[in-house]
Amino acid sequence: MMVGFIAFGTVLMAAGVWVGTQFEWAGGAALIAGGAAMAALGRRGYRQRLALEAQARAYRPLDNPLGGPPPAPVYEDADEPETDAEQPPSLAELYGGDRPDPGPLERSFPPRSRPYLVHTDGLVLVTHEGRLVIPWDAVRVIWHRKELTHPGPALCELALDGTREHVPLLGSRRQEELSAVIVDRTREGIIRRIREVYDREGKVRLGELTLTREGIYDADGGHLPWSGDWRIDGVPFPRAEAEGPWYNTVYVHSTDGRTLAAMVPELSTATGLLRELSGTASS
Repeated sequence: MMVGFIAFGTVLMAAGVWVGTQFEWAGGAALIAGGAAMAALGRRGYRQRLALEAQARAYRPLDNPLGGPPPAPVYEDADEPETDAEQPPSLAELYGGDRPDPGPLERSFPPRSRPYLVHTDGLVLVTHEGRLVIPWDAVRVIWHRKELTHPGPALCELALDGTREHVPLLGSRRQEELSAVIVDRTREGIIRRIREVYDREGKVRLGELTLTREGIYDADGGHLPWSGDWRIDGVPFPRAEAEGPWYNTVYVHSTDGRTLAAMVPELSTATGLLRELSGTASS
């Protein structure tokens, strides 16, 4: 198709020269300009296609020894109260009421719908049901994502100790800044919790990413063995058109040209955990 653009653009330029010399130079010039633009578009598309093909050839496919990821405890569900136990306490029972502030107030985020107050040791928010006081060390999972039903900045959703209810954090005029603060204050504790599951069970799943003693797996079972030479990065939110939530995607690049990609609940937690474990595995 790109070659067709180049050929057609060349024909237009030739026709423009003929029209300009035989009839009217202005009309010929317009044809020449249109042909040049079409040929340039074709050349650019052709170069991009060649670059993509070269990149695809450069990356080796991932090994898939199991035909899928190995079974592993899902971290997001690891500490949830049992469903067959008696009804777990509600958010209001565990974190509401007249509880003292979690340390000195550091920052406040003006609301569109509710105020968020960041304290040294936790977060205070006021909902329609009342006031909630959430210590940082009570946060066991953060989902950081964009929802098509909530256009605009990404939202955070928290899972807390002792309850199956989640806390969505959205509606601040400085939502991205608020989310970054919450992620920063809770990252170390969440990584420590995931490590505890991994050290105890020998494996753990975080979103689409499965970590085992042998290495890591993506959702399809693509595998990379542990290495201290990985390059680890990620994309906060894919920009492709899609349905449902847009999660973070972590990328792990090996030195032999293979790349593993997996969606995870929160990007910096996943990259921090992978760097910590790959460093340990290589030492």
